[in-house]
Amino acid sequence: MERAMRVTLLWIGMALVTAGCETAEQAVDCQKICQANRDCVDTSFDVETCRADCEEQLDTNESFRNEAKVCEACLERTECSEQADCFLECPIVR
Repeated sequence: MERAMRVTLLWIGMALVTAGCETAEQAVDCQKICQANRDCVDTSFDVETCRADCEEQLDTNESFRNEAKVCEACLERTECSEQADCFLECPIVR
């Protein structure tokens, strides 16, 4: 009985760890995206308002979340001088 309980707890723990990893992989860093827009495109851009709006949209809008992931991926693979093109399709700064 004790062995069965340990095995069950082990499986539950592994399931929780796996679920946590999936969530982390799917997360969008709103602060990073908004700050990149300010640093690379528009020095007067309001990062705090952008971040708050972004985080609110991520919680409620799957389409926004998917587009934000694409935007973030574009920012990660380009230099600052080329990031303006990423923001053309980015839902966060439209």
